[in-house]
Amino acid sequence: DIKQVPPQVVPPNGVAGFDLVFSSADEGPFRRTITYTVNGAHAFKFTAQACVEPIDLGFSTEEAVFRFADGSLDPTISQTIMLHNPGTFPAKYRWEHPDTDSKRPPAFMPSITTGEVPPKKTLPVEIVYTPYLGAPAQHVLTAIVEGGPAKSLYCKADVAESRCTINIKKLDFGSITAGIARERTIYIKNPGQSEAVYSFDEPPMGWVIKPMRAAVRAGASSEISIEVTGVPPEGQASIDLSANLKCSIRCGRPIMLPVHAECRVPE
Repeated sequence: DIKQVPPQVVPPNGVAGFDLVFSSADEGPFRRTITYTVNGAHAFKFTAQACVEPIDLGFSTEEAVFRFADGSLDPTISQTIMLHNPGTFPAKYRWEHPDTDSKRPPAFMPSITTGEVPPKKTLPVEIVYTPYLGAPAQHVLTAIVEGGPAKSLYCKADVAESRCTINIKKLDFGSITAGIARERTIYIKNPGQSEAVYSFDEPPMGWVIKPMRAAVRAGASSEISIEVTGVPPEGQASIDLSANLKCSIRCGRPIMLPVHAECRVPE
């Protein structure tokens, strides 16, 4: 775009200038000859060139494989993907899940769903894999780039489904003395062919679980200690402590364990 520039006076040994603004919605090379006149009589020319390219967003890898390290008790695993913008304009993007059943959350999720990569810069994005029973082992994350082609990241999980059981359906401590901790032992069993990892959600006040997370070998059982302590409010003779303890199985179905205790002040 060339606009009429008002006349300028250049003092002796001085400098003058004018701006050139280029903008195009079409891709490809552009070339234009520009003429300017000095003192109304002397014409000079120069050539301006430009090349319009779509905004491009590069990934440090096109495929991310997720597998838990031996001995890991983490319920999730993550990888960092570097997004690179080789262009001269900021690259805005958003993540989409083109092949996801909307009724269930994706097991592979980016830490941020929208973002912008500055020109000639890179941006780290963490992809978190949270396995659950029935979650697809493969998934495609697509970055929709404003002004450029979409880019896809292929995610793959190398994990085995797990199944665990607890030896009781409900844990009832009955009536216990207020202020004195009572402990019971339960067992979680892994009847599967591969190691299983469990983790409990933080229990309500008064309840303690040890250990909160652990691995159970294939075909083996593991002990879990459940402890309860309760003190009734002032003026009350007892307090009822009831809860549902949630035990999440990595890449398996969670287990809910109802627990109950009545804490009474001795007469």
